[in-house]
Amino acid sequence: VPVTLSQTMLSRILPEFLRRYPEVKVHVRVTNRVIDLFEDSIDVALRVRSEPPQNANIVVRPLWRTEQMLVGAPSLLSQNAPPLVPDDLSGFETLDTPSVDGRHVFNLIAPDGTRHVHEHDPRLVTADLMTIREAVLDGPGIAALPEMMYGNALRAGQLSPVMP
Repeated sequence: VPVTLSQTMLSRILPEFLRRYPEVKVHVRVTNRVIDLFEDSIDVALRVRSEPPQNANIVVRPLWRTEQMLVGAPSLLSQNAPPLVPDDLSGFETLDTPSVDGRHVFNLIAPDGTRHVHEHDPRLVTADLMTIREAVLDGPGIAALPEMMYGNALRAGQLSPVMP
């Protein structure tokens, strides 16, 4: 289980699962590292993916879906002209999680359904979404975060949507 997923979602649902299934023993391995499920004898894995893996040896079931949004601190967005089109993002520092292929892209979908892939060179790269969220709150850049990471801060006015 990725660290942020464990902290934000699993920690909420695990107590009820344990009450409901007292005969089941659970050993949770929390890591942001991609591990080999077969080599490490993992029975169940929770992973965050935009697309399910294409592996005939595993069964994939989506548990929930979450929206991602580009967000930034209001102070950052008020200092510069806010980005209106994907190319405007080049004028902003970005923060991101590591990628398998080393590329960093924001997969953007316009309200009309048009898709745009924006490559960027992040100033901060970390697998810890909490660290990215805290950095974005402090203003050094823009990041794509899942709703569970930006929702409360957005409602409180601490974060603003970028190109909503």
